[in-house]
Amino acid sequence: MLSGIGPEEHLREFDINVVSNLKGVGQNLNDHHSFFGITFLMNRTNTGSTIEKKVLNIDQFLKWLKLGRGPLSAPGGVTGIGYVNTKNNTDKSYPDTEYLFTIGSFNSDAGRILRKSMNIRKDVYDSIYGNINNRESWSIIPVVLRPKTRGSIKLKSKNPFKYPKLYYDFFQYEEDADVMLEAIKNVIKISETEAFQSIGSQIHKTPIRDCAHFEFGCDDYWRCAMKYFTSSLYHQSGTCKMGPQSDPDAVVNDQLQVYGVTNLRVVDASIFPIVPSAHLYAPTVMVGEKASDMIKETWKNYNENEPHKNTLRSRSSGHVPSLHSEGPGFIRNDHSWVFPYIWCLLSHFCLVFSFVLSSPESSPD
Repeated sequence: MLSGIGPEEHLREFDINVVSNLKGVGQNLNDHHSFFGITFLMNRTNTGSTIEKKVLNIDQFLKWLKLGRGPLSAPGGVTGIGYVNTKNNTDKSYPDTEYLFTIGSFNSDAGRILRKSMNIRKDVYDSIYGNINNRESWSIIPVVLRPKTRGSIKLKSKNPFKYPKLYYDFFQYEEDADVMLEAIKNVIKISETEAFQSIGSQIHKTPIRDCAHFEFGCDDYWRCAMKYFTSSLYHQSGTCKMGPQSDPDAVVNDQLQVYGVTNLRVVDASIFPIVPSAHLYAPTVMVGEKASDMIKETWKNYNENEPHKNTLRSRSSGHVPSLHSEGPGFIRNDHSWVFPYIWCLLSHFCLVFSFVLSSPESSPD
Protein backbone atom coordinates (compact mmCIF):
# COMPACT_ATOMS: atom_id res chain seq x y z
CA MET A 1 0.00 0.00 0.00
CA LEU A 2 2.88 2.39 0.69
CA SER A 3 3.91 1.86 -2.94
CA GLY A 4 0.48 2.91 -4.17
CA ILE A 5 -1.09 -0.52 -4.66
CA GLY A 6 -4.28 -1.06 -2.66
CA PRO A 7 -7.73 0.36 -1.96
CA GLU A 8 -7.80 3.80 -3.55
CA GLU A 9 -9.93 5.39 -0.85
CA HIS A 10 -7.56 4.23 1.90
CA LEU A 11 -4.45 5.34 0.02
CA ARG A 12 -5.91 8.79 -0.58
CA GLU A 13 -6.26 9.23 3.19
CA PHE A 14 -2.46 9.36 3.39
CA ASP A 15 -1.92 11.28 0.14
CA ILE A 16 -0.32 8.24 -1.50
CA ASN A 17 -0.25 8.24 -5.30
CA VAL A 18 -2.43 5.37 -6.53
CA VAL A 19 -0.58 3.04 -8.92
CA SER A 20 -3.25 0.35 -8.95
CA ASN A 21 -6.63 0.39 -7.22
CA LEU A 22 -6.87 -3.09 -5.71
CA LYS A 23 -9.37 -3.19 -2.87
CA GLY A 24 -8.27 -6.68 -1.80
CA VAL A 25 -4.85 -5.53 -0.59
CA GLY A 26 -4.84 -5.72 3.21
CA GLN A 27 -8.17 -7.57 3.36
CA ASN A 28 -8.79 -11.27 4.06
CA LEU A 29 -6.31 -11.36 6.96
CA ASN A 30 -6.06 -15.00 8.09
CA ASP A 31 -4.36 -16.28 11.23
CA HIS A 32 -4.50 -19.18 13.65
CA HIS A 33 -6.39 -18.19 16.82
CA SER A 34 -4.27 -19.27 19.81
CA PHE A 35 -5.32 -19.36 23.47
CA PHE A 36 -2.58 -18.72 26.03
CA GLY A 37 -4.72 -18.73 29.17
CA ILE A 38 -4.06 -22.23 30.57
CA THR A 39 -1.22 -22.89 33.02
CA PHE A 40 -0.41 -26.15 34.78
CA LEU A 41 1.77 -26.37 37.89
CA MET A 42 3.90 -29.42 38.68
CA ASN A 43 5.88 -30.63 41.67
CA ARG A 44 8.70 -32.24 39.73
CA THR A 45 10.19 -32.36 36.24
CA ASN A 46 12.32 -34.86 34.37
CA THR A 47 13.72 -32.30 31.95
CA GLY A 48 15.29 -29.67 34.19
CA SER A 49 13.83 -26.44 35.48
CA THR A 50 11.29 -24.34 33.59
CA ILE A 51 12.16 -21.20 35.56
CA GLU A 52 13.96 -18.48 33.62
CA LYS A 53 16.57 -17.59 36.23
CA LYS A 54 17.63 -21.26 36.45
CA VAL A 55 17.84 -21.64 32.68
CA LEU A 56 19.24 -18.34 31.35
CA ASN A 57 22.70 -18.27 32.89
CA ILE A 58 26.27 -18.52 31.64
CA ASP A 59 26.67 -22.21 32.52
CA GLN A 60 23.62 -23.26 30.52
CA PHE A 61 24.65 -20.99 27.64
CA LEU A 62 28.12 -22.54 27.45
CA LYS A 63 26.66 -26.04 27.64
CA TRP A 64 24.49 -25.22 24.62
CA LEU A 65 27.28 -23.42 22.73
CA LYS A 66 29.97 -26.07 23.24
CA LEU A 67 27.99 -29.29 23.50
CA GLY A 68 24.56 -28.54 22.04
CA ARG A 69 22.91 -29.76 25.24
CA GLY A 70 20.83 -28.40 28.08
CA PRO A 71 17.49 -26.55 28.22
CA LEU A 72 18.62 -23.95 25.66
CA SER A 73 18.80 -26.70 23.05
CA ALA A 74 15.01 -27.05 23.20
CA PRO A 75 13.27 -25.86 19.99
CA GLY A 76 11.90 -22.53 21.17
CA GLY A 77 10.26 -23.95 24.26
CA VAL A 78 7.74 -25.98 22.21
CA THR A 79 8.46 -29.61 23.02
CA GLY A 80 5.52 -31.28 21.33
CA ILE A 81 2.83 -30.63 18.72
CA GLY A 82 -0.42 -32.44 18.08
CA TYR A 83 -3.14 -32.10 15.43
CA VAL A 84 -6.64 -33.19 16.48
CA ASN A 85 -10.12 -33.21 14.97
CA THR A 86 -12.79 -31.87 17.31
CA LYS A 87 -16.41 -32.96 17.11
CA ASN A 88 -17.13 -29.65 15.37
CA ASN A 89 -15.00 -30.54 12.35
CA THR A 90 -17.22 -31.62 9.45
CA ASP A 91 -14.29 -32.24 7.08
CA LYS A 92 -12.00 -34.82 8.64
CA SER A 93 -9.49 -34.48 5.78
CA TYR A 94 -7.82 -31.65 7.66
CA PRO A 95 -7.62 -31.19 11.45
CA ASP A 96 -9.32 -28.13 12.91
CA THR A 97 -7.15 -27.78 16.05
CA GLU A 98 -3.48 -27.91 17.02
CA TYR A 99 -1.88 -28.26 20.45
CA LEU A 100 1.49 -26.72 21.33
CA PHE A 101 3.10 -28.32 24.39
CA THR A 102 5.37 -25.76 26.03
CA ILE A 103 7.92 -25.71 28.82
CA GLY A 104 6.88 -23.13 31.39
CA SER A 105 4.18 -20.47 31.24
CA PHE A 106 3.76 -16.74 31.87
CA ASN A 107 4.91 -17.15 35.45
CA SER A 108 8.26 -18.67 34.47
CA ASP A 109 9.99 -15.28 34.28
CA ALA A 110 7.91 -13.59 37.00
CA GLY A 111 6.29 -11.31 34.44
CA ARG A 112 9.56 -9.86 33.18
CA ILE A 113 9.28 -10.51 29.41
CA LEU A 114 6.54 -12.98 28.45
CA ARG A 115 3.66 -10.81 29.70
CA LYS A 116 5.07 -7.84 27.78
CA SER A 117 5.26 -9.89 24.57
CA MET A 118 1.50 -10.46 24.90
CA ASN A 119 0.86 -6.85 25.96
CA ILE A 120 -0.60 -7.95 29.29
CA ARG A 121 -0.81 -5.14 31.85
CA LYS A 122 1.15 -5.67 35.07
CA ASP A 123 -1.92 -5.41 37.28
CA VAL A 124 -3.69 -8.07 35.20
CA TYR A 125 -0.62 -10.33 35.33
CA ASP A 126 -0.24 -9.89 39.09
CA SER A 127 -3.90 -10.74 39.72
CA ILE A 128 -3.56 -14.08 37.89
CA TYR A 129 0.06 -15.17 38.20
CA GLY A 130 1.51 -13.09 41.03
CA ASN A 131 1.08 -15.90 43.57
CA ILE A 132 2.92 -18.48 41.42
CA ASN A 133 5.91 -16.44 40.23
CA ASN A 134 8.90 -18.71 39.53
CA ARG A 135 6.94 -21.92 40.15
CA GLU A 136 7.65 -24.94 37.93
CA SER A 137 4.97 -25.01 35.24
CA TRP A 138 3.99 -26.17 31.79
CA SER A 139 1.24 -25.40 29.31
CA ILE A 140 -0.59 -26.44 26.19
CA ILE A 141 -1.64 -23.73 23.75
CA PRO A 142 -4.76 -24.77 21.78
CA VAL A 143 -4.95 -23.36 18.25
CA VAL A 144 -7.92 -23.02 15.89
CA LEU A 145 -6.51 -24.02 12.52
CA ARG A 146 -9.42 -23.24 10.20
CA PRO A 147 -11.18 -20.14 11.52
CA LYS A 148 -13.97 -18.49 9.55
CA THR A 149 -12.98 -15.08 10.88
CA ARG A 150 -11.18 -12.68 8.52
CA GLY A 151 -9.43 -9.50 9.60
CA SER A 152 -7.66 -6.67 7.80
CA ILE A 153 -4.51 -4.55 7.73
CA LYS A 154 -4.62 -0.76 7.52
CA LEU A 155 -1.94 1.87 7.25
CA LYS A 156 -1.18 3.96 10.31
CA SER A 157 1.00 6.42 8.40
CA LYS A 158 2.75 6.84 5.07
CA ASN A 159 5.99 6.58 7.02
CA PRO A 160 7.39 3.07 6.25
CA PHE A 161 8.91 2.89 9.74
CA LYS A 162 5.49 3.09 11.41
CA TYR A 163 3.83 -0.25 12.14
CA PRO A 164 0.52 -0.88 10.36
CA LYS A 165 -2.77 -1.51 12.15
CA LEU A 166 -3.86 -5.14 12.31
CA TYR A 167 -7.52 -5.89 12.97
CA TYR A 168 -7.84 -9.61 13.68
CA ASP A 169 -11.52 -9.62 14.74
CA PHE A 170 -11.01 -12.92 16.60
CA PHE A 171 -14.21 -14.94 17.15
CA GLN A 172 -16.17 -12.87 14.70
CA TYR A 173 -18.07 -16.11 14.14
CA GLU A 174 -19.45 -18.12 17.05
CA GLU A 175 -18.30 -21.30 15.32
CA ASP A 176 -14.68 -20.33 15.93
CA ALA A 177 -15.36 -19.93 19.67
CA ASP A 178 -17.09 -23.34 19.69
CA VAL A 179 -14.00 -24.99 18.22
CA MET A 180 -11.71 -23.24 20.70
CA LEU A 181 -13.92 -24.35 23.61
CA GLU A 182 -13.63 -27.98 22.51
CA ALA A 183 -9.87 -27.57 22.15
CA ILE A 184 -9.60 -26.20 25.72
CA LYS A 185 -11.54 -29.19 27.03
CA ASN A 186 -9.17 -31.52 25.19
CA VAL A 187 -6.18 -29.77 26.76
CA ILE A 188 -7.58 -30.35 30.25
CA LYS A 189 -8.24 -34.02 29.45
CA ILE A 190 -4.63 -34.42 28.31
CA SER A 191 -3.38 -32.92 31.58
CA GLU A 192 -5.37 -35.50 33.51
CA THR A 193 -3.66 -38.48 31.87
CA GLU A 194 -1.37 -40.76 33.85
CA ALA A 195 1.76 -39.34 32.21
CA PHE A 196 1.10 -35.78 33.35
CA GLN A 197 -0.25 -36.82 36.72
CA SER A 198 3.08 -38.55 37.35
CA ILE A 199 4.70 -35.10 37.64
CA GLY A 200 1.94 -33.78 39.88
CA SER A 201 0.29 -31.65 37.20
CA GLN A 202 -2.52 -29.39 38.42
CA ILE A 203 -4.29 -26.59 36.57
CA HIS A 204 -3.72 -23.10 37.98
CA LYS A 205 -7.23 -21.99 39.02
CA THR A 206 -6.82 -18.29 39.74
CA PRO A 207 -9.41 -16.80 37.35
CA ILE A 208 -9.09 -13.88 35.00
CA ARG A 209 -10.42 -10.94 36.97
CA ASP A 210 -13.11 -9.91 34.51
CA CYS A 211 -14.33 -13.51 34.19
CA ALA A 212 -14.41 -14.30 37.92
CA HIS A 213 -18.23 -14.05 38.04
CA PHE A 214 -18.29 -17.39 36.20
CA GLU A 215 -17.31 -20.64 37.91
CA PHE A 216 -13.73 -21.46 36.94
CA GLY A 217 -13.65 -24.18 34.28
CA CYS A 218 -17.24 -23.94 33.08
CA ASP A 219 -18.02 -23.25 29.42
CA ASP A 220 -19.04 -19.65 30.09
CA TYR A 221 -15.76 -19.01 31.93
CA TRP A 222 -13.65 -20.27 29.03
CA ARG A 223 -15.70 -18.29 26.49
CA CYS A 224 -15.03 -15.19 28.58
CA ALA A 225 -11.33 -16.03 28.96
CA MET A 226 -10.93 -16.38 25.18
CA LYS A 227 -11.60 -12.67 24.81
CA TYR A 228 -8.63 -11.84 27.04
CA PHE A 229 -5.95 -14.42 26.23
CA THR A 230 -6.41 -15.23 22.53
CA SER A 231 -3.61 -14.02 20.31
CA SER A 232 -1.97 -14.42 16.95
CA LEU A 233 0.32 -17.38 16.33
CA TYR A 234 2.20 -15.09 13.92
CA HIS A 235 0.72 -16.96 10.96
CA GLN A 236 -0.61 -13.85 9.26
CA SER A 237 -1.57 -14.59 5.66
CA GLY A 238 -4.12 -13.96 2.93
CA THR A 239 -3.88 -10.18 2.54
CA CYS A 240 -2.80 -10.37 -1.15
CA LYS A 241 -4.84 -13.40 -1.99
CA MET A 242 -4.63 -15.34 -5.24
CA GLY A 243 -7.77 -15.51 -7.34
CA PRO A 244 -9.24 -15.10 -10.84
CA GLN A 245 -9.56 -11.64 -12.31
CA SER A 246 -13.33 -11.93 -11.89
CA ASP A 247 -12.85 -11.93 -8.10
CA PRO A 248 -12.86 -8.26 -7.02
CA ASP A 249 -10.85 -9.10 -3.88
CA ALA A 250 -8.09 -11.02 -5.68
CA VAL A 251 -4.67 -9.34 -5.79
CA VAL A 252 -2.55 -11.83 -7.77
CA ASN A 253 -3.30 -14.33 -10.51
CA ASP A 254 -2.17 -17.97 -10.67
CA GLN A 255 1.30 -16.80 -11.75
CA LEU A 256 1.54 -14.62 -8.61
CA GLN A 257 1.48 -11.50 -10.80
CA VAL A 258 -0.19 -8.44 -9.30
CA TYR A 259 -3.25 -7.29 -11.20
CA GLY A 260 -2.75 -3.91 -12.84
CA VAL A 261 1.04 -3.71 -12.38
CA THR A 262 3.66 -5.10 -14.70
CA ASN A 263 6.89 -6.76 -13.51
CA LEU A 264 5.59 -7.37 -10.00
CA ARG A 265 4.81 -10.61 -8.21
CA VAL A 266 3.96 -11.39 -4.60
CA VAL A 267 5.80 -14.43 -3.26
CA ASP A 268 4.91 -15.06 0.38
CA ALA A 269 2.12 -16.31 2.65
CA SER A 270 -0.12 -13.35 1.83
CA ILE A 271 -1.19 -15.03 -1.44
CA PHE A 272 -3.01 -17.88 0.36
CA PRO A 273 -6.79 -17.41 -0.03
CA ILE A 274 -7.27 -19.58 3.10
CA VAL A 275 -4.68 -20.20 5.80
CA PRO A 276 -3.36 -23.81 5.67
CA SER A 277 -4.13 -26.17 8.57
CA ALA A 278 -0.48 -26.12 9.65
CA HIS A 279 2.42 -23.81 10.34
CA LEU A 280 3.28 -21.60 7.37
CA TYR A 281 7.00 -22.21 6.91
CA ALA A 282 6.79 -25.24 4.59
CA PRO A 283 3.85 -23.91 2.51
CA THR A 284 5.64 -20.57 2.07
CA VAL A 285 8.85 -22.31 0.95
CA MET A 286 6.74 -24.18 -1.58
CA VAL A 287 5.37 -20.87 -2.89
CA GLY A 288 8.93 -19.58 -3.26
CA GLU A 289 10.07 -22.69 -5.13
CA LYS A 290 7.08 -22.52 -7.46
CA ALA A 291 7.57 -18.80 -8.05
CA SER A 292 11.23 -19.34 -8.99
CA ASP A 293 10.12 -21.81 -11.66
CA MET A 294 7.53 -19.34 -12.95
CA ILE A 295 10.05 -16.51 -13.14
CA LYS A 296 12.61 -18.67 -14.94
CA GLU A 297 9.97 -19.75 -17.40
CA THR A 298 8.99 -16.12 -18.02
CA TRP A 299 12.58 -15.18 -18.81
CA LYS A 300 13.00 -18.24 -20.98
CA ASN A 301 10.08 -17.10 -23.15
CA TYR A 302 10.95 -13.42 -22.97
CA ASN A 303 11.03 -11.60 -26.29
CA GLU A 304 13.25 -8.52 -26.41
CA ASN A 305 10.97 -6.89 -28.98
CA GLU A 306 7.79 -7.34 -26.91
CA PRO A 307 8.75 -6.59 -23.30
CA HIS A 308 5.18 -6.26 -22.08
CA LYS A 309 3.29 -8.86 -24.09
CA ASN A 310 2.13 -10.68 -20.94
CA THR A 311 1.22 -7.57 -18.98
CA LEU A 312 -1.97 -7.60 -16.92
CA ARG A 313 -4.04 -4.47 -17.42
CA SER A 314 -5.76 -2.49 -14.69
CA ARG A 315 -9.37 -3.52 -14.12
CA SER A 316 -10.57 0.07 -14.07
CA SER A 317 -8.74 2.00 -16.77
CA GLY A 318 -6.73 -0.45 -18.87
CA HIS A 319 -3.61 1.57 -17.98
CA VAL A 320 -0.44 -0.47 -17.43
CA PRO A 321 1.69 1.02 -14.63
CA SER A 322 5.23 -0.33 -14.46
CA LEU A 323 7.71 -0.44 -11.61
CA HIS A 324 10.65 -1.23 -13.92
CA SER A 325 11.10 -1.40 -17.67
CA GLU A 326 14.16 -3.62 -18.07
CA GLY A 327 12.21 -6.85 -18.52
CA PRO A 328 9.79 -9.21 -16.81
CA GLY A 329 11.43 -9.08 -13.39
CA PHE A 330 13.31 -6.91 -10.92
CA ILE A 331 16.83 -7.82 -12.10
CA ARG A 332 18.76 -4.70 -13.02
CA ASN A 333 21.93 -4.39 -15.08
CA ASP A 334 24.06 -2.69 -12.47
CA HIS A 335 26.25 -3.77 -9.57
CA SER A 336 24.42 -2.11 -6.71
CA TRP A 337 24.08 -5.50 -5.00
CA VAL A 338 27.83 -6.07 -4.63
CA PHE A 339 28.58 -3.86 -1.62
CA PRO A 340 25.65 -5.11 0.55
CA TYR A 341 26.61 -8.70 -0.30
CA ILE A 342 30.25 -8.20 0.74
CA TRP A 343 29.17 -6.33 3.88
CA CYS A 344 26.89 -9.22 4.84
CA LEU A 345 29.70 -11.75 4.42
CA LEU A 346 32.09 -9.66 6.52
CA SER A 347 29.49 -9.23 9.26
CA HIS A 348 28.92 -12.99 9.49
CA PHE A 349 32.67 -13.63 9.56
CA CYS A 350 33.21 -11.12 12.38
CA LEU A 351 30.34 -12.64 14.39
CA VAL A 352 31.70 -16.19 14.11
CA PHE A 353 35.25 -15.01 14.84
CA SER A 354 34.13 -13.18 18.00
CA PHE A 355 32.44 -16.35 19.28
CA VAL A 356 35.58 -18.36 18.71
CA LEU A 357 37.73 -15.84 20.60
CA SER A 358 35.32 -15.49 23.51
CA SER A 359 34.65 -19.21 24.06
CA PRO A 360 36.65 -20.84 26.92
CA GLU A 361 38.93 -23.69 25.98
CA SER A 362 37.56 -26.07 28.59
CA SER A 363 34.12 -27.66 28.33
CA PRO A 364 31.59 -27.08 31.10
CA ASP A 365 30.98 -29.97 33.48
